[in-house]
Amino acid sequence: MIALAEKGLDYELKQAMCRANRPKDAALSELYHSIHVDPNAKALVPVLQHKTDQGMVNIIESIPCAEYVEDAFPDVGNSLRPQSAKQRNQVRMFLEVASKFMPFGVLFAKIENLDKAFKDFATSAQQMNAALERWGEPGGDFLLGNQFSMAETCLGYARLSRWIKAVVARESVKKTSHDMDMDDKKEYFQFLGASPGKITYVVKDGTVTVTHVDGKPYQSKSGTAAGHDVTPGMLCAVAVAFFAIAGLSYLRK
Repeated sequence: MIALAEKGLDYELKQAMCRANRPKDAALSELYHSIHVDPNAKALVPVLQHKTDQGMVNIIESIPCAEYVEDAFPDVGNSLRPQSAKQRNQVRMFLEVASKFMPFGVLFAKIENLDKAFKDFATSAQQMNAALERWGEPGGDFLLGNQFSMAETCLGYARLSRWIKAVVARESVKKTSHDMDMDDKKEYFQFLGASPGKITYVVKDGTVTVTHVDGKPYQSKSGTAAGHDVTPGMLCAVAVAFFAIAGLSYLRK
């Protein structure tokens, strides 16, 4: 969607149910499996359809979708693919790391695995920061300095924090994001299977340690947290908490 907005293209957005462990949208599932070679693959979004003179083109996965938009409309709107081979390689190397920087391991961790989920997310944030420092360019906070590229179409540490702030401030990202007030956020994460609550954690020397859940000491061994039952599934408050590691809120306020 960000790539389409950068190009200034008109498009129709269809929302479909693809929640884990729940029945998938029938139309989405049929379309997805007409594209994916594995008949047992889980139907996911995004799916991009483009009607052309040669017929309908169907694409899955975020990066291929964004690349197709750039290839199909190279002279429209903002160019998302850098001209030099060196910069194109920088984008590819960065995306290899960025594809693993996802919050869902924290959002949907079982309570007994919460501590490990935080630590794994902190590690991926460190790697993202290192990737930006290694392959990033001066002159701005995007990967290629002031040039918004393919690296930013597929959405703590100083460099990472600047990159995130620069991306979420981009007009195309604002246009394709959904505004939610706090009640909407809670409802959304409860819909995804989360439970409202409060998590306390400590960040020290790059290590994240969960100390309390709902005010009670947290134990990361097995079964329960310090002897009291907690509903499995991630807590709504983590949607903001885990990104505090990198210096931003997951959902725009």
